[in-house]
Formats: sequence, C-alpha cells, structure tokens
Amino acid sequence: MKALLGKMLIYVLPGFVVLGAFIGGHAAVGPRADHLQPFRDRTAQLLPEAEVTAPDAAVAAAAVAGGAPAASAATAATALGAAALPAEGAPAEGAVDAAAPDAAADARIQRDEQGNIIPPRYRYFSFSTPFAGNAREGAGMYSIELSVNVFMPPMFADVVILRLQENEMKLRGAVMDVLADVAAEDLRDVASRAELVARIRDAMNARLVSEGFEPDIREVVITSFVIT
Repeated sequence: MKALLGKMLIYVLPGFVVLGAFIGGHAAVGPRADHLQPFRDRTAQLLPEAEVTAPDAAVAAAAVAGGAPAASAATAATALGAAALPAEGAPAEGAVDAAAPDAAADARIQRDEQGNIIPPRYRYFSFSTPFAGNAREGAGMYSIELSVNVFMPPMFADVVILRLQENEMKLRGAVMDVLADVAAEDLRDVASRAELVARIRDAMNARLVSEGFEPDIREVVITSFVIT
C-alpha cells in the first residue's frame, strides 16, 4: 500500500501542481491593453461630428396619411415638426455664419504626437531670377530681386512654398504687371518702396486666388535692386 501511495505521489502529484499553476496564472493575467486607444481618442477629436439630417417631411406626411397606427403617426408628426424647425444652435435661414473664418483658421492647426499645438513659423521663397525692365518716364533701367514669406505651421507652410515654386511663372506675370508702371523714385524712396511691395503682394495673392489657392503670401521683400 505504501508503495502504491508512493507511486501516486510521484506520477500524479506533479500533474496537479502544473495544472494548478496554469489555472492560477490565467486568473492573474488581466485583459490585454489596447495601445491604439489613445490614438483613436485624439483622432476622434479631430474628426467632424457626423451630420444628422432630419427625416424627409414627405415621408413623415405619407406615414400619417397612410393610416399608420397612432404611435407611428405621432412619431411621424414629431419628425415632420423636427424637419420644419432648425437644429438647436443653428443659424437662421439667410444668416451669415460669422464663425466660418475661425473654423477655416482652426483647420490649419498642427499638433505633435502629444497633442500640443505646433506654433507657426516663417518659410521663405525667392524667385529664381531677378526682375528687370525700363523705369517709367525713361528714368533708366532697374533690376529687382524679390523674396516672399508665409507664416503658418511648418507642415502647411512647406506645402504653400512648394505651390509657389510650381506656379513661379504665373506669379512672375503678376509681378511684372505691377512693375510695368514703376518709377525710379518708387525704388529710391523708402515709403514708396513699402507701397510697391504691398502692391506686389496683393497682385500675387490675387493670382493665387484666381488659380484656386488661398492668398497665403504674408509679405514681399526686395532683397536687392539696381537702377542704371
């Protein structure tokens, strides 16, 4: 009998020990963490809320006219009233949404991985060759080198600079339209020079708008000029 008990302890007891350890380990292990949940939370904050449309008024009226049950008719009538009333907080028909420019500005906010706002920075674009021509009233010739800058978050600024490079020839045409009427004094006088670069900036932004882009040029700078 002792020999039998000894064999049972040798062959059976280790199995129970292993099984008990296996069950205890599974009970101690918690559910697996979802490491993507913080990313989903940040993404959900950036995505616009789903648009909720009121039920079609014609469908609601048809439900009432078709002899629907009382509860269904009441629901349809409620839906019909909801379709006729503007949503809570929505502007009345014909009203101007004054918050639209702010919403457009918020669309250009860039955040880092921790959700912190990345501040805007300057990015510069220089024309590849100078602008040259005859000054007004036969006052000699001029040669001008121009650079422009934008001021926005880096990711958006890089896109705008690339867009300016791709449209350099069209922008040169806008600049030449302004310089066609330039006089030598417009370059010599500081105040006149400031007015000239403002006109050039406005002309370039107008050309960008005509091409379907945003008027993103913040400032035009004359980096060099020569009058002969």
